[in-house]
Amino acid sequence: MSDPQRTSYDEVPYASLPFPQTHPDRLWVISRLLGHAAPSMDRCRVLELGCAAGGNLMPMALAMPECTFVGIDLSTRQISDGHEIQKKLKIENLHLKAMSITDIGPSFGEFDYIIAHGVYSWVPAHVQEALLRVCNENLSPNGVAYVSYNVHPGWQMRGMIRDMMRYHANRFAEPATKIGQARALLQFLAQVIPPENSAYGMLLNVELDMLSKQPDHYILHEHLEETNEPLYFHEFAERAHKHGLSYFGEAVFSSMTGALAPPEVSRLLSKVAFDIISYEQYMDFVMNRTFRQTLLVHEGISANRKIDWKEVTRLRLNSNVKPMASISNLASNKTEEFRGRSASVPVMRSGEPIIKSALTILAELDPMPIAFDRLLAMSKERLCKEKDAPYEPSENDERRLASIVVQAYSIGAMELTQLPARFVLKSKGHPIASPLARLQAANSTHVANLLHKVVVLDQPQQHILQRLDGTQDPANLVESLIPLHSNGVLKLPQLAATKSPSALRREIGAYVERTVSLFGRMALLVQ
Repeated sequence: MSDPQRTSYDEVPYASLPFPQTHPDRLWVISRLLGHAAPSMDRCRVLELGCAAGGNLMPMALAMPECTFVGIDLSTRQISDGHEIQKKLKIENLHLKAMSITDIGPSFGEFDYIIAHGVYSWVPAHVQEALLRVCNENLSPNGVAYVSYNVHPGWQMRGMIRDMMRYHANRFAEPATKIGQARALLQFLAQVIPPENSAYGMLLNVELDMLSKQPDHYILHEHLEETNEPLYFHEFAERAHKHGLSYFGEAVFSSMTGALAPPEVSRLLSKVAFDIISYEQYMDFVMNRTFRQTLLVHEGISANRKIDWKEVTRLRLNSNVKPMASISNLASNKTEEFRGRSASVPVMRSGEPIIKSALTILAELDPMPIAFDRLLAMSKERLCKEKDAPYEPSENDERRLASIVVQAYSIGAMELTQLPARFVLKSKGHPIASPLARLQAANSTHVANLLHKVVVLDQPQQHILQRLDGTQDPANLVESLIPLHSNGVLKLPQLAATKSPSALRREIGAYVERTVSLFGRMALLVQ
């Protein structure tokens, strides 16, 4: 076995955080919707290639103690950092190893899910070959592999900016200097190339605006590394095919359904595309896609893209939309609008009582997932209480609601899971936050929540979250925070320093109450 060597990731580690699109539960759900019986979550084995410090695997391992998780990375520093966190949290079903992908052979073991996020485009050709080989040789018969990579045509413009940055930054040796000089070049270009009346200027400034908001580790590893090979989707599919792997779908379901593209696009592409590979390639041309998160399976396994609505009735769900206005009567046939919680989610409209009732309940419960059957029962119960427009239950309610769930999932307005929630919306007595999030909050504003997502905290929230270990009730929390505020460690600018002790105590108490309630909505509380 080759010895891991010191890499740029030892100098500037990549932020090690969860990626929800890589979670085995996500891959299982998509597989079920597309007619494939992927391995159960009960005792599955998961391998992550390029795991950094294990920030993606640790939340999974804590949430699924009966499963086994293995992560490898070439960076000894990142693996060592992961071991420290693993030791503090006593995670026994996680194994982190400093080694190369090229050293993995069949004897390394069989895995139901293999994850390679942010690796393929950033490694040399022989490592790319090894990665796909591992996805074939070490994947269980019905397993699913996730591989992300940069794609053209979207990366044409981004690659041009990368070339400019590397040309300038490569004159310097230290990573920190390289990053600083790359940022300086971006600022210079933004100043001297006006976006007005120039296609080049408009495209360039869009990319520059995006890059200016990225952290240092992203600039270094995404744009300044020696290797970053974007390719066309059909080229990646052909490479996978040579290793006995078939294209199955995408980990972001909305990106593979065409639901976000204008209807005429799908109609035209269906006439010129001769198979799913060509259809997806043409869609990349239309969407100017820069990045893919592809699911691969063994040859012989195919996806059924006509989804059976009954599949969603066996799942739990939560929505990414909320009513745009107060709804006076859910049982009426008046069309109501539901706005996405992010700009990327389209507005949903419906006049059907069962759908309006369900979306309203999901918005109230957000982000708590609820079983489909339970949601259907609650929706009918709420409609039956409406007085102005009586509701008549229909045998078609289940199918209509399930069909809307499929539609909403296809545009990113709904999330589906088979796993029960591991968090609570409200604490009782002595609140307890996720142990991993408490540990992360000591050094970072970015923490992993119990939905396998990243949430961003401000400085006071970091202090409060660290203290939610179940040993303090709200009154004790306030008393522990008062000295921090008085000493300027806890920065609560809305509280005047001249307030009386009793007034200060009341206002900090109110702030703590609001913050703990917010943590519930952030999926950070376990009690």
